[in-house]
Amino acid sequence: MKPNPMLLAGAAVLALGAALATPAEAQTAPATSTLNFDSFATGAALGSYGGFTWTHWIPDTVNGAGTAYFSHSPDTWVYATDNLNSIYRATSFVFDGAWFSGPALIADPANAYAPPLQNKLQYQLWLGGAVVFTGSYFTPSSTASTLQASGYSGAVDKVVVLAKVADHFAMDDFSFSAYTAPVAPPVIPPSPVPEPAPLALLFGGLALVLAGRFCATGRTGR
Repeated sequence: MKPNPMLLAGAAVLALGAALATPAEAQTAPATSTLNFDSFATGAALGSYGGFTWTHWIPDTVNGAGTAYFSHSPDTWVYATDNLNSIYRATSFVFDGAWFSGPALIADPANAYAPPLQNKLQYQLWLGGAVVFTGSYFTPSSTASTLQASGYSGAVDKVVVLAKVADHFAMDDFSFSAYTAPVAPPVIPPSPVPEPAPLALLFGGLALVLAGRFCATGRTGR
């Protein structure tokens, strides 16, 4: 019995698809890196650190109950002096998140008699000079450093932390990972469709056989 060419072709296509899919499935998530700021002294501007340029960020070491500011990994944390802050590097990356603490309420700097303001922060993420993601507002904890995930898994090259009232929060353990562009799924060509010619020949042959029998019957019936 001869092998069916159509079945062999289909099996070859399936094998090719499996081989092409294997590298994409074997990819693993890139490792996360964390910057803990513990090598910096208090007071001086952060500047360049961990491959990033830190604009308007200051290290500090004030920790403990009664301050509302806590480091996540001893002993240094950083704060932004204003909303013009940025954390930038030329190579795009994925920002995973950071740990925050700070007072929940802050005296209104413009009016000492006004009710205190809620301490609200949010992430603003950039790529190529344009904002690609703005996170929801969150309130830092006044009793411990807590993780605030970025909420965005795409590529960025700059992180900004916006605050309702500037410089009233502590940030620690800035985490990021390398950006890996998603791999497109392999394109599997469709199985070839049988051409109608063999079927036409088959039906044509049957028609000839039936016509021959009809003629033979007609001759014998005379």
